[in-house]
Amino acid sequence: MCDTLNELALLSECLQKRTTSVAYADKLIHRSIRFINGLGERPGTKVLAAENAISEGRLGTVVLTDNSKIVTINRQQFLRSLSNNLSHRMFTTASSRGAASQAQSDSDYVHLLAQLKVLERDNWPPAQTMPPGYGEVQVSELCQRFRLPTVSVINAFRDFVESTVDDATPAKLRPLMYCTRFIPYSTAECERGFSQMNLIITPTRNRLLIERVSTLMFIKLHGPPLTQWDPTGYVTTWLRRHRSAEDKRSRQAAAESHKDPDPLWRFL
Repeated sequence: MCDTLNELALLSECLQKRTTSVAYADKLIHRSIRFINGLGERPGTKVLAAENAISEGRLGTVVLTDNSKIVTINRQQFLRSLSNNLSHRMFTTASSRGAASQAQSDSDYVHLLAQLKVLERDNWPPAQTMPPGYGEVQVSELCQRFRLPTVSVINAFRDFVESTVDDATPAKLRPLMYCTRFIPYSTAECERGFSQMNLIITPTRNRLLIERVSTLMFIKLHGPPLTQWDPTGYVTTWLRRHRSAEDKRSRQAAAESHKDPDPLWRFL
């Protein structure tokens, strides 16, 4: 149980990163499935420690005793069920409305995954065996999906394939890269949005309008950090539209009239 929980925690942490792509997330899930299947043949470190404690009858300073009320789970059945659940929760391109639609959705996802993989260098074949025009069909289909100019993007993709610098991405290929990054692969962003909304709307700040809450959430989730934000432009615009406190056109405040204090204060 502990070995599987550690693996699921590692998978969840990786899926919550904003830099994770759909292709890499699919790779991580398949890796976790293989790891869980391997635990059936090769026990994990926690299982070995538990078996060692059972054989010695002691776990640290605690003496182990038999308890008939505790039923031991079937480890092989548990691992098989967990692996099947992970397989059934793989990504799809549509909601499930039946066996036929689910099969079509799974097929569409496999096709979409093949298109996305050509944009990542780690999935390319070796340069010696790379066929001419590699990935251009998939890039063309992605351009049609996201309504991008096909000719210029394919030409930029050719430069990307022939480039020897790993971080060099042509400018005309970046829009397609950005579009693929916007495809959600988990509910992490949704959970971040709910967390920020709970931080913004508090019992003492619960009269904000939806438009204002939406603006504050966008700044919290996508805005630059305070160390990189320059408020000069916003302050200048505000000063142009508003009068300063020293403006002569501003209405002068009336002088306060000081009346005699209450006689009661004289005895204090």
